[in-house]
Amino acid sequence: LSATKNISMHRNDIKKKSEIVSCVLFVRFCLTLISFIILCLMLFLFQDIKTEYKIYLFTFSWVVGQVLFPSFFFQGMEAMGFITLLNFIAKLISTLSIFIFIRNASQYIYVPLINGIGFCVAGLLALWLLFYIFKIRFIKPQRKQLLFYLQEGWNLFLSRALVCLYTSTNTVILGLLTNATMVGYYNICEKITGVFTNFIGMPINQTVYPYLANTYSDSPSDFKRILNKILAILFFLLLGSSLLIFILAEEIILLITGTNIPEVTSILKIISFIIVFSPLGGFFTQVLVIQGKSSMLMKIVFSAAILNFILVFPSIKLFSLTGMVSTIIIVQIFIIASILIFLNKKINSYTIKQ
Repeated sequence: LSATKNISMHRNDIKKKSEIVSCVLFVRFCLTLISFIILCLMLFLFQDIKTEYKIYLFTFSWVVGQVLFPSFFFQGMEAMGFITLLNFIAKLISTLSIFIFIRNASQYIYVPLINGIGFCVAGLLALWLLFYIFKIRFIKPQRKQLLFYLQEGWNLFLSRALVCLYTSTNTVILGLLTNATMVGYYNICEKITGVFTNFIGMPINQTVYPYLANTYSDSPSDFKRILNKILAILFFLLLGSSLLIFILAEEIILLITGTNIPEVTSILKIISFIIVFSPLGGFFTQVLVIQGKSSMLMKIVFSAAILNFILVFPSIKLFSLTGMVSTIIIVQIFIIASILIFLNKKINSYTIKQ
């Protein structure tokens, strides 16, 4: 997010853009290397995951693909068509390859590798566009530059890492306190709601972010007006999608699984509300970043992570999967409410000064 904002602010300065891209890619490479070392240590130390080490290593190819893909640059340049095209290519490669190469259930471990190859191909194509179409050049990052971009993005990095940590940990805790069947039920519902959040929330958030960043720097009053319009549109689109899934939950589960599973249908109805809250959380996160309040975002997310860990254990113990899903929704509402309270105070403070 910080890199996207910087690219947007310097979109006409090829030297500055090359500096930003070089530093971000270098930092990404270092973080990926550290992550891979941690993964290998986990595979070596924990017997439960050691037995399935291949699928963990194959799935890490997704990380490599995401690291190679400079979505921040295309967002900052408001060239979203490239992201759409390259993501389509990645998904097409993966889907066709699964139909061609996966012949029986025992080959399931190769599915994440196939998906990862699709992501990596898209990432390499994106870098080719970066260097040959947009004329970006890799510049050896200076220590001072790296420290600057690390410091600027640090709170955002920690915020996102915390969100990934507690959401992923929730699934692990669910598996430990219940069984693999409950985890499977949750994954089915999460994938279904993910289609809608990615289809509606992600494109809007990615598209308007650089535009809002430029508007805020030029005219805070126009920023507020445009922000309210976008928020209204986004909210009603997400609410409509949420209600659609809630009403058609039984039919959707029957279509996807081929059988009627009442427990999964009930979970899908509850989790459908995440479609409203999750993209809104991402939207308000961007608003805080644009206003230079990433440190406040870090405090809110840290508080949300603590709230999540306080609630998730007793919730799962008492109410199984329903408890975990309810915890996720409560945490999402907490994040959005906290951001709104902070933004409201800031706006009131600004009005009093005026």
